[in-house]
Amino acid sequence: MSIAGELARFLASTNVTDLPPLALERARMVIASTIASAAMGADIVSSRIIRELAKERGGSEQATLWFDGGRRLPIADAARVNAVMSDAAASDDSDLRSIAHIGTIVSTSSIAMAEATRSRGASTKRSPRDAASAASTARSPRFSAARSRPARSSS
Repeated sequence: MSIAGELARFLASTNVTDLPPLALERARMVIASTIASAAMGADIVSSRIIRELAKERGGSEQATLWFDGGRRLPIADAARVNAVMSDAAASDDSDLRSIAHIGTIVSTSSIAMAEATRSRGASTKRSPRDAASAASTARSPRFSAARSRPARSSS
């Protein structure tokens, strides 16, 4: 099974209560860092260009462009524009405890997907009541343990 398949299987079977409090705390920090950095980068030229191109292309209104008056675009476009804004200010992923520079893309993608699917936790197995749950899952010791086990044969 591919890594993406393993991650998908893990995510589908994980409840937010399975995640350690430290993982949720760090994920909240990553999300806060991403949004704060996006606020700083919203008016940087590269952000404005990407945002205007995405708005011109348009598409289904699934997820919000941050700091743009509530404008909504397809999930991928909203996540991309929000990530570019966050990265443009070069202050994202500023938590020195991070060992990878993935906070911006994980945060913007998770938030856009949760918004588009209207995830509120009431009717889903995994409670996305906290966007941090989506962003912290890959850091979970349970996922690391699952990755170290041999993949099961599907035959």
